[in-house]
Amino acid sequence: INEGIIASGLACAYSPTKTKKVHNYDKLMGLQKLARVHKLGMWNDFKDYDTIVTPNGSAFHKLNNNKGSDCKHLVRSKNLSVIKASVAYDRGLHPCRNCLG
Repeated sequence: INEGIIASGLACAYSPTKTKKVHNYDKLMGLQKLARVHKLGMWNDFKDYDTIVTPNGSAFHKLNNNKGSDCKHLVRSKNLSVIKASVAYDRGLHPCRNCLG
């Protein structure tokens, strides 16, 4: 069921931790990418944008005017990188619930 939902673009593949993933996580990530590329379901109006990520985090964050983020989760973070949201999704990251939720 999960594979069908993700392949249809009705949900994102999500793992709450990097260490505990479902047995077919890589397949789910591939199906999610296909749904996004083919603009199915929730990906129909997806427009890629720049985001901020930390080296070890599981979320991506909103980039404000190409100058960083106001997100409380990034206050003490170092070594931040700017990547596209599509790349973040492909890496299995999820949108920050604070600044993108």
